[in-house]
This record gives sequence, C-alpha cells and structure tokens, in this order.
Amino acid sequence: MHNIKAFFVVLLALIITGCSYVSGNNGIFVNRNKDYLKATSVEPIKIPPGVSSSTIKNEYPIAKKNYSKDKMVPDLKPPYL
Repeated sequence: MHNIKAFFVVLLALIITGCSYVSGNNGIFVNRNKDYLKATSVEPIKIPPGVSSSTIKNEYPIAKKNYSKDKMVPDLKPPYL
C-alpha cells in the first residue's frame, strides 16, 4: 500500500512539473514579475464629510512623478563592475 501511495505522489509531481498548462501564459501559475510596469495611478481616497482625517497618514509616501508608458528594462549590473 505504501508503494502505491509513493508511486502516485511521484506521478503527480511529474505531471505538474512537466506540463505547460500548469505554468504557461494561460496556465495556473502565470509569471507576473513585470506586471508592476503596467500599473497606473489612481485618485487619492476622499474622506467623507463628517469624518476626521487627522489620524490618516502615509506610511510610505510616494513622490508625485509621471512615468512613461514605455517598457523600461532596468540595468542589473552591480555597481562595482
């Protein structure tokens, strides 16, 4: 019985790692490491009337800057080269 369970675990691992439908562009695990380059800005949240905004602050302030829509490729060379 233990051998059958081990066989199915190994078979399942081979199926998952060997098929492109699991990790391709239309698969279950899609590579999204450059999706941040397509991000757009949104309007700041508006505080409704009657609610105080004195306790609201930016934890991580973001500079007001307009970025180009072109895809930018970062330079990944270490600074010492």
